[in-house]
Amino acid sequence: MMRTVVRILLSSVVAVSVCAALAGPALAESITSAISAVRSKNAQLAAGAWNLDAERALVERLDTVADQFHDLAASGTTLTTTARSLIGLMERIRARYTDVLDEIQAEIIRIDGDLEAAQDSERWQQNELLSMRVLYRLNWIRYESAMRFESDTAKRKRLLDQSARGFEEFMGSDNVSLTVEVLLGHGLATKAMRRYETAIADFSAALEVAKDPAMITRLRIGLVEVYLSTKRGADALTETARLMATKPKGEARAQALFLRSKALLLALDRQGEGATRKKYISECALHLEELYGRGAYWEQKVVQLVDAGTVSPDEWAQMSRSEFVSWLVADSLRRRDECDRAIDLYSALIDSKRFRAEALYGSGSCAFYRGRYADALSFLGSYLEENAEGQHAEQAIYLRFKGSESLYVAAADDARDLAETRYIDHLKAYLDAAPDHAQAFEAWFRLGDWHREKGSYIECAEAFTNVKPETMLSLKASYLAAQCYVEAVLAVPEEDEAPVELVRTAIVALDEFLSAARGPDDTAPSDVTMSLRAKATVMAASIVTKAGAGSMQDRLQRLATFEKDFGKAGELLPEVLSLRIVAHRALNDLDAAGQQLERLLSLDGAEAYRRGSLKKLGIVFLKEAALRDERGDSAAARRSRTVALRVYERLLEDTQTDSTETDEPLVGLQNLVDDLRAQLSAPNP
Repeated sequence: MMRTVVRILLSSVVAVSVCAALAGPALAESITSAISAVRSKNAQLAAGAWNLDAERALVERLDTVADQFHDLAASGTTLTTTARSLIGLMERIRARYTDVLDEIQAEIIRIDGDLEAAQDSERWQQNELLSMRVLYRLNWIRYESAMRFESDTAKRKRLLDQSARGFEEFMGSDNVSLTVEVLLGHGLATKAMRRYETAIADFSAALEVAKDPAMITRLRIGLVEVYLSTKRGADALTETARLMATKPKGEARAQALFLRSKALLLALDRQGEGATRKKYISECALHLEELYGRGAYWEQKVVQLVDAGTVSPDEWAQMSRSEFVSWLVADSLRRRDECDRAIDLYSALIDSKRFRAEALYGSGSCAFYRGRYADALSFLGSYLEENAEGQHAEQAIYLRFKGSESLYVAAADDARDLAETRYIDHLKAYLDAAPDHAQAFEAWFRLGDWHREKGSYIECAEAFTNVKPETMLSLKASYLAAQCYVEAVLAVPEEDEAPVELVRTAIVALDEFLSAARGPDDTAPSDVTMSLRAKATVMAASIVTKAGAGSMQDRLQRLATFEKDFGKAGELLPEVLSLRIVAHRALNDLDAAGQQLERLLSLDGAEAYRRGSLKKLGIVFLKEAALRDERGDSAAARRSRTVALRVYERLLEDTQTDSTETDEPLVGLQNLVDDLRAQLSAPNP
């Protein structure tokens, strides 16, 4: 049986716990540093002589930290690590006080065995008071940590069990306020552990003696939650009626509205037709409407209750006769892909002052997902005209863009220009209004494609650059952005040299793509990625010498390991060899140029180069031979003519398969080949 001194100290605990809800963060430093300060002070006191005033000050500081913890937890701050640290600290402080009690008890028993005298001693009372204060706060910290922050099931159960057993140490007090708080805490902990009968007994016992209205509300909420969890519909109805009768305020009223609505829906699940059913539905509709206006969290809860489907959409609309319920049900039907039924409800709300915006958006969304894109554009356009900053504005403008895109793709030739203009207008409007929308990357990609088709290569590159790195299209967009810069370089007329900054920008874009496309060393690139990398490598090599941005040596360096890196990219090898031939020729390495030419001519896939590219190469080496003759380097001139002869012999061979003996191109090629053979057969001067 608890002694008088314990009853007194428990009264002190009540004073602490009741004030906790009113206390704000009393420490200027963060809760982490506050915990650290209390930990240091505790270590200091543990190492010194007993000092009652210092110990009381320590516990008061601990109370303040606990208050700060509860305030931060209630605000939504994640405190997983902090919670564990605070619990550990409180357990150590309490253990220090209980160790002293054990020492006192052992000493008394050793001397005269009078345990009651020990409990009457001043030092015993001081330590027990402090120990019980710490334990009381620790119980609530453990409970809140378990409910808010602990994801490990075993650890969560252990915290709840420790909290419940901790509250049990306060059972039996004749202090009513403390008894009520202890029963509340114990009931909440046992409810969380699904020990429902114990929780019901705790809440019910506390309600018999509780006087404070706010506490009565908390107890009834806990009791109703147990009844709902155990499907005790009749008890839930009775208790929620009592809860509503207390007229709770603020967040407590929101909880009461929600629980009353759940109780009514639970009863409806077992209620047949008749006046009672209609009464329950009407009452539930009123509560849901009020609850919906209490912020985003409760909006979501209302939606979940309606989506649960306890009441059919038709029954909601018929029995409540509320515009709010009609809209809520229409939205629920739309989310369940029952748009044909939803549209009828939306249509009735279009002329409603209160729900016109929601009805326009819902109708537009349903029309879009039913493939009625013209109707979707009409509804969504009206919604956006009236609600440019509305709740659904970003999604509406996205759906309008996608609807316009579908109409553009399907447009007949005579309507395509108009559909295209509308599509691009809506696409750009979407990107202007919602650049951070989840699907914005898709619009940037489409815009890049469109600019490329129009030959607007810089705008094309800029659009593809805006495709976010974390999206699935980002790598391809990076490649296309670089390609657009390359096309901008190549679009410059031959008589006008491309700006060197444009060439460098294109090369940087290609290199950035190549770096991103390599990926982690342990990840094998896909065939598509390998193909794009090969193309990017060739593009970079082809433009690196333009406008003095790089040298022919740079080109050769970029292509040095092409065959090793891209063995499957054989279709690009002829172009790679051609680029090398020109580079070697420019670097006066005609032997290397000739070797690459032999490889080019031996490729089965070189047909594409045998007319255009080979003609260019032949001219290059004929000019080179003439230049060497002018310089008096007959040996180099002979090597150039040898290469040129090989080129024109292959051109002649290819032309003979497609021409008659009298064709002028064939005759000209034959004469050129004969002339080169004659020059090369003559002795060197």
